[in-house]
Parts: sequence; structure tokens; C-alpha cells
Amino acid sequence: MPEYSFFERDAPIYPHPRFLPGSKINGSTLRQAIISDGCIISDAHLERCVIGIRSIIQSGATVRNSIIMGADHFELAGGNASWPAIGIGRNCVSDRAIIDRNARIADGVVITPEGKPDNFDSENYFIRDGIVVVPKNAVIPAGFWI
Repeated sequence: MPEYSFFERDAPIYPHPRFLPGSKINGSTLRQAIISDGCIISDAHLERCVIGIRSIIQSGATVRNSIIMGADHFELAGGNASWPAIGIGRNCVSDRAIIDRNARIADGVVITPEGKPDNFDSENYFIRDGIVVVPKNAVIPAGFWI
């Protein structure tokens, strides 16, 4: 048991209100997942993960043992057609990863540290202590295998 409880009756801690819509989860499987406000998750499988505010996770995606930080804003329709949308695309896999805010993960991307060194640097991602980190505003193209 931690020394301090956020549910202490005499000293409650209140988060900053964001006034975001409730999360919308359609046909998804969730196991030990924490979902923040304003998320849209469609036909995905989430297991032992934290999903940050305004996260978009498309159909067929699998997120395991990962932290998805979310987005700073909702992306309006009709944006730049040469970039994938903010969030996790269709049929993506994320295992043991931290995906920072505003990352654009295109369809069919696989993110896993399996078979890679514990510490590695690349253009749009890096690995530290066996965890793949996708930095803020990174763009991962369709079908890419990390």
C-alpha cells in the first residue's frame, strides 16, 4: 500500500478538468487498461496499457504492455492526405512501447522490441532498456516494422 492515498477524505486531489467528451469504445476487448477522456477506439484489442487523452485507435489494432500518450488536439477531417491521421492505424500491433503525443502510426505498422538490441536509435523511434519509444509528432509509414 502506498504511503499516500489520492482518495484520502481529508486531503482529496482533484485533476484539472478538460471538458472533453467521454471515450467511445466500439466492439473492442479491454483487459487491465486505463482509458482517458476523448478517445475513440474501434474493434481493437487492448491489454495491460494506458491510453492517453484524445487517442484514436483504429479497427484491428492490438496494443499490449504499452502507453499511448494521446494527442494535443482533435484532428479535423480533410487534413494533409500525404500523412496518416494522428493515432494508431488499422491492423497495427504495439507491444512494449511508449508512443508519445501526436504520433501518426499508419495502417499495418508493427512496433515491438523483439529481436532488437536493448538500446538502439533510429530516425522515428528509439529503444531504451527493451522498450520502443516513438517520440512526439513522429510519423511511421504504412507497413513499417519496428
